[in-house]
Amino acid sequence: MTIPAERIERLAGLARAAAKAGQMERARRYVRLAHRIAERNRLEIPTHFDRFTCGSCDSYLI
Repeated sequence: MTIPAERIERLAGLARAAAKAGQMERARRYVRLAHRIAERNRLEIPTHFDRFTCGSCDSYLI
């Protein structure tokens, strides 16, 4: 696994934890970072992460 892919996985876990703790702005920030990393490195967002994010506002859905 490449470093960007590992970072996206880590950000997915952090976004999930932040959303469960009620810190929605922090979760949104993690989702945006993951999308930027994926775009920059031409990677796809993992399906299990993409299903729980809103495409228009980058919110993490619980």
